[in-house]
Amino acid sequence: MRELEVFRKYLAKNKLQENEPNEDGVRDYLAKAFNISPDEVALSPEEAKSPTNANEVAIATAFTILGLIPIIVGGIGSILNKINQKFGLSDNEKAELEKLNIQIESKKAELKNVNKQDSTYSDSEKNLEKEIKELEEEKEKRFGSKLGSIFKGAAHEIHETYLGPIKLVLKGIAWTADKFGKKIKIQDEAYRDKIAEIIYAVVMISAAGAGVASHLSHLTSIQPILTTIVELAKGGKSVGDILKAVITVI
Repeated sequence: MRELEVFRKYLAKNKLQENEPNEDGVRDYLAKAFNISPDEVALSPEEAKSPTNANEVAIATAFTILGLIPIIVGGIGSILNKINQKFGLSDNEKAELEKLNIQIESKKAELKNVNKQDSTYSDSEKNLEKEIKELEEEKEKRFGSKLGSIFKGAAHEIHETYLGPIKLVLKGIAWTADKFGKKIKIQDEAYRDKIAEIIYAVVMISAAGAGVASHLSHLTSIQPILTTIVELAKGGKSVGDILKAVITVI
């Protein structure tokens, strides 16, 4: 499939180590965000063990999950931009995609109702099935090449490419907090990985629209809140606002 081949070439030219946020970028960014020097940022457990004489009062309020959200969003700014450039739908495209989804679901509900009322295969059923098929074909023709074709064939590559830098930012925050003797939930690896997947899902859905949610089934740890993320994104909430809404309940 041409779209998948093009995307794999794109990934080959955009390896993680060539993209921001890289280690140097994250170190400099967190130093500015926490008002500390770069050598006081910890990007590994070993660095977290090194003592620091920095003024802890200056960063004391930053190490709460809500306080960290603006820092996290700022730290993954380049990832947000890359995803928007590659997968982003315009507001008009998102509205058209949503309109088609509503039409399809409405016709499916109508078909289900007809099936309940009539045990025979009626003309009404045939017509509804034809309409549903035509709407789904229109959806695939207009939006499938940009979303479905790529995600169906390269979900793992996309996940690995964009989740890595998100995790790097979160690890930097967690280990820097540890270096300053601060205990925060994000230092737990399982929780941190879940936060990373939430961020990844929020960014993808915000960029590409609700239709992409069906291609995020591999994010098993956040499936219970995926519907909430979709609804908030459809409501026009920012990435930061969505994170605030869902992170506090996990």
